[in-house]
Amino acid sequence: MCQITGYSTDEMLRMRMSEISPPEDRQKDWDTFQRVIRGETLEYRMEKRYLHKDGMEIWVNVNMTVIRDNAGQPMRTMAAIEDITERKLVQESHDRLAMAVEQATETVVITDTQGTILYANPAFEKTSGYTRAEALGQNPRVLKSGKHDAEFYHQMWAVLKRAETWNGHFINKRKDGTL
Repeated sequence: MCQITGYSTDEMLRMRMSEISPPEDRQKDWDTFQRVIRGETLEYRMEKRYLHKDGMEIWVNVNMTVIRDNAGQPMRTMAAIEDITERKLVQESHDRLAMAVEQATETVVITDTQGTILYANPAFEKTSGYTRAEALGQNPRVLKSGKHDAEFYHQMWAVLKRAETWNGHFINKRKDGTL
């Protein structure tokens, strides 16, 4: 916990957990803690924020257990707290990227290595006339216009199979047959 928060052992032993929680989270955390202590909720498992000694926000995964006496009264709690800050930052970055792809005006299509469409953004629907639901599981050949020879596709797939970025333009056929 000292490593996660930046406080020394002596400092941590003189603190309440609420002191390292952001002020706006303290009441919700306390209410959840009380429900667990009263036995209304069996477990306290959550992702939450703490404030590092230097003021930086950190994310943790908390798994707390209430230790009770023979009469079922709470005696103490024990918690395992894992720093998940890096995972949360990666997730936030992924979410921003996903939002950008969803809002892009360029068509974005993701396929597996066999060419099966796994994802298409909203611009794909506007460009192709196919809904995303219609495209998923299909091969992009449904868009083939006949304007490119076999070598064009062979070169494109050779680049993609090497996990490299392919750049180029297609002349595709929309669902209604127009180019």
